[in-house]
Amino acid sequence: RYNLMPGESNIFVENTIVGKTFLDPTTTSDTLLLSMGRDKLIQVKRELVDEYSQTKTFGNYVTQRYTYKIRLKNNKKTAVSIKLNDQYPLSTDKTMEIELLDKDGADENSETGILSWNIDMEPGETKSVEFSYSIKYPKNKNISHF
Repeated sequence: RYNLMPGESNIFVENTIVGKTFLDPTTTSDTLLLSMGRDKLIQVKRELVDEYSQTKTFGNYVTQRYTYKIRLKNNKKTAVSIKLNDQYPLSTDKTMEIELLDKDGADENSETGILSWNIDMEPGETKSVEFSYSIKYPKNKNISHF
């Protein structure tokens, strides 16, 4: 429709060049996906909420609960729509059980552990989401958590 030629193109955001990409108009997809890197005017902070995270021992098992809060702040002068993704762990060890306890309205892909939120924010607005999961494992095992 626009008679574009394949080749390298520059990506501009708010009149500032943020990167380069290769534009191929011969692809059959009706959607053009471009990664423009991190927007410095959107602040994101992810932290473990200690007051909701805990460790319990019952019999031969230990259960650890982790709660995370993600805070977003829109420092732009315009409204934005953000797709926020995070992930909870999945176990390949049959002696360990991982359960998602709270996803705060996120769409969940249980095969990958990906949680997705679609968030609309006005200029200067701050929003936050939380999610929690538990890990139950035998007392004689050690797990590392990041």
